[in-house]
Amino acid sequence: MIERLVEKCRSSGTVQNVSVRTNIERGIAAVSSDLCLKTVKNWIQRLGFSKR
Repeated sequence: MIERLVEKCRSSGTVQNVSVRTNIERGIAAVSSDLCLKTVKNWIQRLGFSKR
């Protein structure tokens, strides 16, 4: 997974002064927030609350 993020950062044409490490950290944060959102949605469904 990290290897794909590094390759994506290198090939995306991002601003040169933004380090690969920063881009990897951003990618990990995005994945983490997505997993958190999916977990919360799962909890809501399991508790029987309806989505509004």
